[in-house]
Amino acid sequence: KRDSPQDEWELVDMPFAVTATNLVITAFVSTDLAVSLAMAPRRAAWCSSLETWTDLVVSPVAVLAIMEAVGVQSYSVTMARFGYVRMLALLDTAAYERALGGLDEVKVLAVRTVVKLTGLTLFFAGFFFEAEAPDWTAGFVDYGAFLYFMFITMSTVGYGDWAPTLARTRWIAMLCILLVMTTVPATLSELAALLTRPRGKRGALPKPDTPHFVLVGNVDPHQLDLLLRDLYGRFRVGETGVRAPPTLVLTSRPLEQYDFAAYTRRYRGRVCLLRGDVLEDAPSLLEKLGMSGAIALFVIARSEKESSRQEQADEHALLTAVALAKYSRDAVSRMLVQLNRGEQAKTLADLGVRHVIAQNMIKMKLLGKAAAGCHGLTTLVSALFLLDDAEGEVQAPPPAAGRADWLRAYQRSWQWELYTMEVPRLLVGETFGTCAFALFRHSRGQMVVLGVADRKDWVALNPALRAMQPGEELIVLAESMEDVDRLAHAPLGPELIGEARRELGLDLEAEGQ
Repeated sequence: KRDSPQDEWELVDMPFAVTATNLVITAFVSTDLAVSLAMAPRRAAWCSSLETWTDLVVSPVAVLAIMEAVGVQSYSVTMARFGYVRMLALLDTAAYERALGGLDEVKVLAVRTVVKLTGLTLFFAGFFFEAEAPDWTAGFVDYGAFLYFMFITMSTVGYGDWAPTLARTRWIAMLCILLVMTTVPATLSELAALLTRPRGKRGALPKPDTPHFVLVGNVDPHQLDLLLRDLYGRFRVGETGVRAPPTLVLTSRPLEQYDFAAYTRRYRGRVCLLRGDVLEDAPSLLEKLGMSGAIALFVIARSEKESSRQEQADEHALLTAVALAKYSRDAVSRMLVQLNRGEQAKTLADLGVRHVIAQNMIKMKLLGKAAAGCHGLTTLVSALFLLDDAEGEVQAPPPAAGRADWLRAYQRSWQWELYTMEVPRLLVGETFGTCAFALFRHSRGQMVVLGVADRKDWVALNPALRAMQPGEELIVLAESMEDVDRLAHAPLGPELIGEARRELGLDLEAEGQ
């Protein structure tokens, strides 16, 4: 304290909490500096790093340097007078940006800006308080009053209830306004650029040492939904007590194509979407994957129907696997590669990848199972898996009037995809044939039920006389997942079930007649 700006500062009794906090900070920072210097591989780089200088500002070295500069003999008085210099440590954004790694770019920018402006406000308020206080006329006698002055000044409001009187404080006030006029517009410009460009990350990045799944590839949104359902369907938190690990998805598709809100709600924030390509982006992208803590590393080839595009997608997946193996050789044993075709499987095996899945082989096996006594199902599955989608490049001739409906149904069958849905409550206990017929009529031909998957993940195709159990999932053929969800929530009338029974000869009254 002091009575006027012309007097010397005197140190009064300092609260014990403040003294203890200063001692803890001093001990921690000094230990950190000593350890980092001892373990630094290059001393020159250590001395020139911003993090080192930030620690020096907080350390006793800064207090000793200020003591020598201002000619004060007491260490405690110097620390009390110039303790605001520690606020400059907030300008080093690297430390807390690492702690905010789970936030997206917009939130990190907002936090970084707030912390920087807060650090500048606290620093300059301490400077004005040490140089000008107390001003009994204007009522600016404590640090809080000068903190208010700095907030008003840096917001460019300027009420005029107090103004600096010394030459050096006036120059510093001009510097404050200059910093605000350059920092805030630059931040707003960066924020606008982040909001207008495609989002590069959604969700929290798993920590490198935390067990997690990694999915890399141009994954279709529907395919990603099936993969996540399969991964997290194996973790029953209520039954086993095991917390499901997070999943990091690295995809080259725009993140707006994925329903991230549904992933967050369904998997409780354990999914992180990251946009990028291992073969095109900087090597720093590989560091974000945290492959040292990955439980499994999935490399997914882009799903294609045309043969030449399948080969290109598989080659890209092969090169991605090679790049990941070169970055982390230990990750090869935990790598699973999914391809469209099987031509690259031998190369991946030579690389050390033991788990390779070829989509066409799986589909052919499914087709073989479907051919075991259900010719209609064989037609649908073969149309779905074996016909190439021309994507509008080849225009079919106009069909004859009598075959128009047949051709529309045929084209629809190979453009649809496989989905799953839970057995509706009214159809529990009914045979599979009744369930399939009722849902086909209920959807007006927009959904075809192919089979059923039970709780043990066994798949049965067309089990006509099997009774449906609660919790089982139907394998359906539809145009989109939205159609399946809409039909699953639409009320199903009992008259459709009765009609299905009569058509299949399962109605007792119809059987008696």
